[in-house]
Amino acid sequence: MPETFAQLFAAAQSWWLTEESGPGLLFGVRMFTATLSLFASWAWLMLARTPIVESTWEECHRQRFRLVCYAVAVGLLLSCGYFLAGGVFESERTSSPHRLLVGNLAWSATFLPSILFAVFLRFMFTRKVAVKGRRIQKAREA
Repeated sequence: MPETFAQLFAAAQSWWLTEESGPGLLFGVRMFTATLSLFASWAWLMLARTPIVESTWEECHRQRFRLVCYAVAVGLLLSCGYFLAGGVFESERTSSPHRLLVGNLAWSATFLPSILFAVFLRFMFTRKVAVKGRRIQKAREA
């Protein structure tokens, strides 16, 4: 067991730069990352198609929001293509440095909040439409 900070740092640096994982692990991590990116893109596309009922927004604001949603979805699709291509082109690699695995998992950690944020916004806008519809229906009945 390393006794000093310098020995601990040297062991961590050795693991980061030279240690390698078994065959196929990088391919699996890249496919997982690409799948998360694909789901995130799909969530943003669904958000762009959601009717937006925001009383303070004008039509130009709604169009700008939809444009941003489409731009985020396209960016996520491009990153999905990048990770798919990287996984396919490097599928023959017999081992990979841990820094590549950590880097790909870090990208996965950014895609997951993107999915959750898009789902949250879609749920919020859908609930606003439902509440407004109930208010209109109650006003018609009265």
